[in-house]
Amino acid sequence: RNLKPRNLTVKLINPSVWSRYKLVGGSQRTCEVSGTGVSWSGDAPVCQRITCDPPPAIPHGTHNGSSRDTFSFGDVVTYSCASGLSLAGDASLSCSSADGQRGSWSGAAPRCQEVRCPAPPSIANGQHGASPGDRHGLGSVVLYTCTEGYSLVGNASIRCTAAGTWSRPQPRCQAIGCTRPEIENGKVAGLETTYSLEDIVVFECNFGYALKGSQESQCKFGGKWDPPVPTCEKRKCRGGAGWELISEPLCGGKGAALKDWKGKTCTYLSFHPHNPHSNPGRGCPGRCGRHLAPSLERFKRHVDVALGHMG
Repeated sequence: RNLKPRNLTVKLINPSVWSRYKLVGGSQRTCEVSGTGVSWSGDAPVCQRITCDPPPAIPHGTHNGSSRDTFSFGDVVTYSCASGLSLAGDASLSCSSADGQRGSWSGAAPRCQEVRCPAPPSIANGQHGASPGDRHGLGSVVLYTCTEGYSLVGNASIRCTAAGTWSRPQPRCQAIGCTRPEIENGKVAGLETTYSLEDIVVFECNFGYALKGSQESQCKFGGKWDPPVPTCEKRKCRGGAGWELISEPLCGGKGAALKDWKGKTCTYLSFHPHNPHSNPGRGCPGRCGRHLAPSLERFKRHVDVALGHMG
Protein backbone atom coordinates (compact mmCIF):
# COMPACT_ATOMS: atom_id res chain seq x y z
CA ARG A 1 0.00 0.00 0.00
CA ASN A 2 1.37 3.40 -0.91
CA LEU A 3 1.17 5.93 1.87
CA LYS A 4 1.17 9.63 1.32
CA PRO A 5 4.07 11.54 2.80
CA ARG A 6 2.41 12.50 6.05
CA ASN A 7 2.41 11.15 9.58
CA LEU A 8 0.25 7.99 9.86
CA THR A 9 -0.21 5.63 12.81
CA VAL A 10 -1.00 1.93 12.29
CA LYS A 11 -2.35 -0.08 15.31
CA LEU A 12 -1.86 -3.86 15.42
CA ILE A 13 -4.68 -5.83 17.11
CA ASN A 14 -4.65 -9.47 18.19
CA PRO A 15 -7.52 -11.28 16.45
CA SER A 16 -9.53 -13.61 18.73
CA VAL A 17 -8.40 -16.63 16.77
CA TRP A 18 -4.90 -15.77 17.90
CA SER A 19 -5.85 -15.72 21.58
CA ARG A 20 -3.22 -18.31 22.37
CA TYR A 21 -0.54 -15.89 21.17
CA LYS A 22 0.78 -12.69 22.69
CA LEU A 23 2.26 -9.63 21.02
CA VAL A 24 5.89 -8.93 21.88
CA GLY A 25 6.96 -5.38 21.00
CA GLY A 26 5.04 -2.21 20.31
CA SER A 27 1.48 -2.54 19.20
CA GLN A 28 1.68 0.62 17.07
CA ARG A 29 4.00 1.93 14.36
CA THR A 30 3.93 5.34 12.76
CA CYS A 31 4.72 6.15 9.17
CA GLU A 32 7.02 9.10 9.47
CA VAL A 33 8.19 11.61 6.82
CA SER A 34 11.83 12.44 7.09
CA GLY A 35 13.24 14.84 4.52
CA THR A 36 12.43 13.42 1.12
CA GLY A 37 11.66 9.88 2.40
CA VAL A 38 9.31 7.96 4.72
CA SER A 39 9.85 5.10 7.18
CA TRP A 40 8.09 3.20 9.97
CA SER A 41 8.95 4.08 13.49
CA GLY A 42 10.45 1.45 15.76
CA ASP A 43 10.83 -2.27 15.21
CA ALA A 44 8.07 -4.62 14.09
CA PRO A 45 6.55 -6.67 16.96
CA VAL A 46 6.34 -10.47 16.94
CA CYS A 47 3.60 -12.93 18.07
CA GLN A 48 4.65 -15.55 20.57
CA ARG A 49 2.61 -18.42 21.96
CA ILE A 50 1.43 -17.88 25.54
CA THR A 51 3.07 -20.36 27.90
CA CYS A 52 2.58 -21.51 31.50
CA ASP A 53 5.10 -22.52 34.09
CA PRO A 54 5.29 -26.26 34.79
CA PRO A 55 2.19 -27.39 36.73
CA PRO A 56 2.69 -27.71 40.49
CA ALA A 57 3.72 -31.05 41.92
CA ILE A 58 1.60 -32.73 44.61
CA PRO A 59 2.68 -35.10 47.40
CA HIS A 60 1.96 -38.79 46.72
CA GLY A 61 0.76 -38.00 43.21
CA THR A 62 1.80 -37.00 39.70
CA HIS A 63 0.43 -35.57 36.44
CA ASN A 64 0.65 -36.74 32.84
CA GLY A 65 2.83 -33.81 31.78
CA SER A 66 5.79 -34.61 34.00
CA SER A 67 8.02 -35.49 31.02
CA ARG A 68 7.50 -32.11 29.29
CA ASP A 69 9.43 -28.88 29.73
CA THR A 70 7.04 -26.36 28.18
CA PHE A 71 3.29 -25.88 28.45
CA SER A 72 1.40 -23.65 26.05
CA PHE A 73 -1.98 -21.98 26.13
CA GLY A 74 -4.71 -24.66 25.91
CA ASP A 75 -2.59 -27.54 27.21
CA VAL A 76 -4.28 -29.74 29.82
CA VAL A 77 -2.63 -31.88 32.49
CA THR A 78 -4.37 -34.54 34.58
CA TYR A 79 -3.32 -35.61 38.07
CA SER A 80 -3.43 -39.05 39.68
CA CYS A 81 -2.55 -40.42 43.12
CA ALA A 82 -0.55 -43.36 44.38
CA SER A 83 -2.35 -46.60 45.19
CA GLY A 84 -4.56 -46.40 48.26
CA LEU A 85 -5.10 -42.65 47.91
CA SER A 86 -7.85 -40.67 46.24
CA LEU A 87 -7.78 -37.28 44.54
CA ALA A 88 -9.46 -34.33 46.25
CA GLY A 89 -10.20 -31.42 43.92
CA ASP A 90 -10.27 -31.07 40.14
CA ALA A 91 -8.20 -33.78 38.50
CA SER A 92 -7.30 -31.60 35.47
CA LEU A 93 -5.80 -28.12 35.03
CA SER A 94 -5.55 -26.14 31.78
CA CYS A 95 -3.09 -23.46 30.71
CA SER A 96 -4.97 -20.20 30.12
CA SER A 97 -4.43 -16.44 30.27
CA ALA A 98 -6.45 -13.72 31.94
CA ASP A 99 -4.69 -10.75 30.31
CA GLY A 100 -3.59 -12.21 26.99
CA GLN A 101 0.06 -11.91 28.02
CA ARG A 102 0.85 -14.18 30.93
CA GLY A 103 -0.15 -17.82 31.11
CA SER A 104 -1.45 -19.43 34.30
CA TRP A 105 -3.10 -22.67 35.35
CA SER A 106 -6.87 -22.69 35.61
CA GLY A 107 -7.07 -23.54 39.31
CA ALA A 108 -5.34 -24.90 42.37
CA ALA A 109 -3.69 -28.28 42.12
CA PRO A 110 -5.63 -31.16 43.68
CA ARG A 111 -4.29 -33.14 46.61
CA CYS A 112 -4.00 -36.83 47.43
CA GLN A 113 -5.70 -38.18 50.51
CA GLU A 114 -6.46 -41.58 51.99
CA VAL A 115 -9.37 -43.35 50.28
CA ARG A 116 -12.45 -43.15 52.46
CA CYS A 117 -15.82 -44.77 51.95
CA PRO A 118 -18.92 -43.37 53.65
CA ALA A 119 -20.53 -45.17 56.58
CA PRO A 120 -22.02 -48.47 55.35
CA PRO A 121 -25.79 -48.37 54.83
CA SER A 122 -28.07 -49.96 57.41
CA ILE A 123 -30.57 -52.72 56.59
CA ALA A 124 -34.00 -53.51 58.04
CA ASN A 125 -34.14 -56.51 60.39
CA GLY A 126 -30.37 -56.84 60.30
CA GLN A 127 -27.08 -55.14 61.13
CA HIS A 128 -23.47 -54.76 59.98
CA GLY A 129 -20.26 -55.16 61.92
CA ALA A 130 -19.07 -51.54 61.67
CA SER A 131 -19.22 -49.14 64.60
CA PRO A 132 -20.12 -45.43 64.47
CA GLY A 133 -17.05 -43.34 63.76
CA ASP A 134 -15.11 -46.17 62.08
CA ARG A 135 -12.87 -45.10 59.19
CA HIS A 136 -13.41 -47.19 56.09
CA GLY A 137 -10.27 -47.05 53.96
CA LEU A 138 -9.43 -48.79 50.70
CA GLY A 139 -10.07 -52.53 50.98
CA SER A 140 -12.11 -52.30 54.18
CA VAL A 141 -14.76 -55.04 54.36
CA VAL A 142 -18.09 -54.81 56.19
CA LEU A 143 -20.16 -57.92 56.99
CA TYR A 144 -23.95 -58.03 57.33
CA THR A 145 -26.10 -60.39 59.40
CA CYS A 146 -29.84 -60.72 59.99
CA THR A 147 -31.76 -60.91 63.23
CA GLU A 148 -33.29 -64.22 64.28
CA GLY A 149 -36.14 -65.31 62.03
CA TYR A 150 -34.71 -63.62 58.92
CA SER A 151 -32.31 -64.82 56.24
CA LEU A 152 -29.86 -62.76 54.17
CA VAL A 153 -30.63 -62.13 50.50
CA GLY A 154 -27.59 -60.96 48.51
CA ASN A 155 -23.87 -60.83 49.32
CA ALA A 156 -23.06 -60.75 53.00
CA SER A 157 -20.09 -58.37 52.56
CA ILE A 158 -19.25 -55.09 50.82
CA ARG A 159 -15.74 -53.69 50.20
CA CYS A 160 -14.41 -50.14 49.98
CA THR A 161 -13.03 -49.49 46.47
CA ALA A 162 -10.39 -47.06 45.18
CA ALA A 163 -13.19 -44.78 44.00
CA GLY A 164 -14.31 -44.28 47.60
CA THR A 165 -17.53 -46.21 47.04
CA TRP A 166 -18.77 -49.60 48.23
CA SER A 167 -18.26 -52.48 45.85
CA ARG A 168 -21.92 -53.54 45.66
CA PRO A 169 -25.38 -52.73 47.06
CA GLN A 170 -26.06 -53.84 50.61
CA PRO A 171 -27.99 -57.11 51.09
CA ARG A 172 -31.47 -57.33 52.63
CA CYS A 173 -33.09 -59.50 55.26
CA GLN A 174 -36.12 -61.59 54.38
CA ALA A 175 -38.43 -63.32 56.81
CA ILE A 176 -37.77 -67.05 56.95
CA GLY A 177 -40.66 -69.17 55.63
CA CYS A 178 -41.36 -72.80 56.45
CA THR A 179 -40.30 -76.06 54.88
CA ARG A 180 -42.78 -78.79 54.10
CA PRO A 181 -43.66 -80.56 57.36
CA GLU A 182 -43.26 -84.32 57.68
CA ILE A 183 -45.86 -86.54 59.31
CA GLU A 184 -45.21 -90.25 59.77
CA ASN A 185 -47.98 -92.53 58.51
CA GLY A 186 -49.67 -89.54 56.94
CA LYS A 187 -49.27 -86.79 54.38
CA VAL A 188 -49.66 -83.07 53.77
CA ALA A 189 -52.23 -81.94 51.23
CA GLY A 190 -50.73 -80.20 48.19
CA LEU A 191 -47.36 -80.41 46.44
CA GLU A 192 -45.59 -77.28 47.74
CA THR A 193 -42.09 -77.71 49.18
CA THR A 194 -41.76 -74.30 50.83
CA TYR A 195 -44.30 -71.99 52.44
CA SER A 196 -44.50 -68.29 53.19
CA LEU A 197 -45.55 -66.75 56.49
CA GLU A 198 -49.23 -67.31 57.34
CA ASP A 199 -49.60 -70.18 54.83
CA ILE A 200 -51.79 -73.02 56.13
CA VAL A 201 -51.32 -76.75 55.51
CA VAL A 202 -53.80 -79.59 56.02
CA PHE A 203 -52.72 -83.00 57.34
CA GLU A 204 -54.17 -86.41 56.51
CA CYS A 205 -53.40 -89.82 58.00
CA ASN A 206 -52.99 -93.07 56.09
CA PHE A 207 -55.70 -95.73 56.26
CA GLY A 208 -55.91 -97.32 59.66
CA TYR A 209 -54.40 -94.31 61.46
CA ALA A 210 -56.06 -91.53 63.40
CA LEU A 211 -54.92 -87.91 63.61
CA LYS A 212 -53.80 -86.76 67.03
CA GLY A 213 -53.57 -82.99 67.17
CA SER A 214 -54.79 -80.22 64.89
CA GLN A 215 -55.60 -81.07 61.29
CA GLU A 216 -54.36 -77.62 60.20
CA SER A 217 -51.16 -75.72 60.99
CA GLN A 218 -49.95 -72.26 60.01
CA CYS A 219 -46.43 -71.13 59.05
CA LYS A 220 -45.20 -68.69 61.69
CA PHE A 221 -42.23 -66.39 62.11
CA GLY A 222 -38.93 -68.25 62.33
CA GLY A 223 -40.03 -71.17 60.16
CA LYS A 224 -42.19 -72.78 62.85
CA TRP A 225 -45.59 -74.45 62.43
CA ASP A 226 -48.39 -73.54 64.82
CA PRO A 227 -50.17 -75.54 66.12
CA PRO A 228 -47.38 -78.14 66.12
CA VAL A 229 -47.40 -80.86 63.47
CA PRO A 230 -49.82 -83.61 64.61
CA THR A 231 -49.11 -87.36 64.69
CA CYS A 232 -50.89 -90.31 63.11
CA GLU A 233 -51.62 -93.15 65.54
CA LYS A 234 -52.87 -96.60 64.65
CA ARG A 235 -56.60 -97.03 65.17
CA LYS A 236 -57.71 -99.51 67.82
CA CYS A 237 -61.17 -100.73 68.89
CA ARG A 238 -61.00 -100.72 72.64
CA GLY A 239 -64.50 -101.99 73.45
CA GLY A 240 -65.76 -105.58 73.75
CA ALA A 241 -63.01 -108.13 73.06
CA GLY A 242 -60.45 -105.43 72.26
CA TRP A 243 -60.04 -106.25 68.59
CA GLU A 244 -57.73 -104.23 66.35
CA LEU A 245 -59.23 -103.37 62.97
CA ILE A 246 -56.41 -103.06 60.43
CA SER A 247 -57.76 -104.32 57.11
CA GLU A 248 -58.40 -101.89 54.22
CA PRO A 249 -61.62 -103.69 53.15
CA LEU A 250 -63.09 -102.22 56.33
CA CYS A 251 -63.92 -99.15 54.24
CA GLY A 252 -66.71 -101.04 52.52
CA GLY A 253 -67.07 -102.81 49.22
CA LYS A 254 -65.60 -106.14 48.24
CA GLY A 255 -63.14 -107.55 50.80
CA ALA A 256 -61.07 -110.61 51.65
CA ALA A 257 -62.29 -113.80 53.31
CA LEU A 258 -62.84 -113.93 57.04
CA LYS A 259 -60.29 -115.79 59.12
CA ASP A 260 -58.63 -115.91 62.49
CA TRP A 261 -61.64 -114.47 64.29
CA LYS A 262 -61.09 -116.68 67.32
CA GLY A 263 -57.61 -115.17 67.83
CA LYS A 264 -59.08 -111.92 69.23
CA THR A 265 -57.87 -109.95 66.23
CA CYS A 266 -59.99 -109.39 63.16
CA THR A 267 -57.39 -109.45 60.42
CA TYR A 268 -59.82 -109.18 57.52
CA LEU A 269 -63.38 -107.94 57.42
CA SER A 270 -65.77 -107.84 54.48
CA PHE A 271 -68.78 -105.65 54.88
CA HIS A 272 -70.84 -103.17 52.92
CA PRO A 273 -72.25 -99.97 54.37
CA HIS A 274 -75.78 -101.05 53.35
CA ASN A 275 -75.47 -104.48 54.99
CA PRO A 276 -77.73 -104.51 58.06
CA HIS A 277 -75.15 -106.58 59.90
CA SER A 278 -72.58 -103.79 59.62
CA ASN A 279 -74.53 -100.76 60.70
CA PRO A 280 -72.68 -98.37 63.01
CA GLY A 281 -73.12 -99.14 66.65
CA ARG A 282 -71.43 -99.19 70.01
CA GLY A 283 -67.92 -100.47 70.63
CA CYS A 284 -65.63 -99.20 67.82
CA PRO A 285 -65.77 -95.43 67.21
CA GLY A 286 -63.13 -95.42 64.45
CA ARG A 287 -63.92 -94.26 60.91
CA CYS A 288 -62.84 -95.82 57.61
CA GLY A 289 -63.16 -93.39 54.77
CA ARG A 290 -66.68 -91.99 54.95
CA HIS A 291 -68.21 -94.97 56.79
CA LEU A 292 -68.18 -95.82 60.47
CA ALA A 293 -66.74 -99.20 61.40
CA PRO A 294 -69.40 -101.70 62.55
CA SER A 295 -69.88 -102.24 66.23
CA LEU A 296 -68.19 -105.20 67.86
CA GLU A 297 -71.55 -106.74 68.72
CA ARG A 298 -72.85 -106.55 65.16
CA PHE A 299 -69.44 -107.58 63.83
CA LYS A 300 -69.41 -110.75 65.98
CA ARG A 301 -72.82 -111.78 64.72
CA HIS A 302 -71.81 -111.07 61.13
CA VAL A 303 -68.71 -113.23 61.51
CA ASP A 304 -70.67 -116.02 63.19
CA VAL A 305 -73.08 -116.12 60.29
CA ALA A 306 -70.29 -116.02 57.74
CA LEU A 307 -68.52 -118.92 59.43
CA GLY A 308 -71.72 -120.91 59.86
CA HIS A 309 -71.95 -120.40 63.61
CA MET A 310 -75.42 -119.44 64.78
CA GLY A 311 -75.46 -118.70 68.47
